Amino acid sequence: MDIPIEVSPLRAYQKCPKLFEYRYVRNLERQHKSRPLLLGLELHKVFEEEGEYGWENALKRVDTRWSDATSEQRGMYTNVSKGDPDNVPTLPDDVRRIIRAYLQQYKNDDWDVLERELLIKGEIDGIPFQGIVDKLVRSDSLGDGITLVDHKSTGRIPDESIQRLDIQLPMYAVAARTILGLDIQRVAFDYILTKPPTVPEIVGLKDKKRDDMTWRDGRGPRLSTRSITTDAWTFMETFREAQTRYPNITMDDTHSKLLRQAQVDTSKFFKRVTIELTPHITDTVLAEAKATRVFAQASINTGVYPRHTSITACPTCDYKRLCMAEFDNYPEDIEAALEEMQPNNYWDRHKEKAA
Repeated sequence: MDIPIEVSPLRAYQKCPKLFEYRYVRNLERQHKSRPLLLGLELHKVFEEEGEYGWENALKRVDTRWSDATSEQRGMYTNVSKGDPDNVPTLPDDVRRIIRAYLQQYKNDDWDVLERELLIKGEIDGIPFQGIVDKLVRSDSLGDGITLVDHKSTGRIPDESIQRLDIQLPMYAVAARTILGLDIQRVAFDYILTKPPTVPEIVGLKDKKRDDMTWRDGRGPRLSTRSITTDAWTFMETFREAQTRYPNITMDDTHSKLLRQAQVDTSKFFKRVTIELTPHITDTVLAEAKATRVFAQASINTGVYPRHTSITACPTCDYKRLCMAEFDNYPEDIEAALEEMQPNNYWDRHKEKAA
């Protein structure tokens, strides 16, 4: 197996060679994806399809995929450890709230999108390269030249060190310059939290009416004044829907303050970080990618994949159970861990998408 300059496998090797082995050599992945991962995949699909179908139709396609999903697939998303499962928002509900909050946050964007899902395929210094870029844009607000944009859904927006030292986007930019001759001046990380804005509650539904139509207990159905982290679009949509069902609901000064806070809260779900591509950055990234490829190829040739233990990465690693079982050489634990896995067709899937 010869390794190309393929960003995802090389980043995995930098994180942990054992992770690289499990995911890209033994081609394993967990059978059951986490809720944030499933949400992130759908968000990325919406950004991909928006250029062809428009935002609203791209969101409708999420509904279609959800309705076509099996009960097991839907259960993977709605299965929660506590609370009422019937009240858990569906995947399309969460996608719609995040996307509309995103559009609200960036309604003044001046992006001219040149390419979406751009395939970059060729050779860099005689080494095969292949990768797919989310977007190439021109924007006066970002600066001269072309900006390479990657939409990143995440459960936690990382700090600047992760953004600046990640080889992915700069490597894509180097490839776009080298193979396609494009004037890529910077890269932009477009972070989106996979925690949807919270929907305000309707309370007082159990209050009873008197004969004169006033409310016996409390004030009747109303929008809660509890402070939550939401966005202005979700707040107003909830208020409008509530008014159609309960005409007595009005927005008082407290609700107006919550609405203003919701406008501020919207920014908590998103962050954009741009990095100007100096010659030193591009040279460093290319050198690191080529060196990482050499190390990964050496691991493949020798069959040895050293473990990089980490107090932050190991506890959340999909392969933790299998890794520990193999380290201890407990056959029964290994077998149990493998039952949680399924074949990962990353290489075939990547080739099919490129074709």
